[in-house]
Amino acid sequence: MQSLTSLLGAIPAPDESAMARARLHIDGLLKPPGSLGRLEDLAVQLAGMPGLDG
Repeated sequence: MQSLTSLLGAIPAPDESAMARARLHIDGLLKPPGSLGRLEDLAVQLAGMPGLDG
C-alpha cells in the first residue's frame, strides 16, 4: 500500500491560469464581487484542477 506522502506527491499542481480565468468570469457576473463568499473561492479552486476543461 502506498504511503500518504507518496499519494499526495502524485497530485498535480493547480492550473493557475485556469483559476485566474475563473476568477475573472465569476467577478464579471451580474452580482457584487465577492458576494457569494466561500462559494466563489471553491469554484475558482475547482477550475484549477488539472484535467478539467470548460
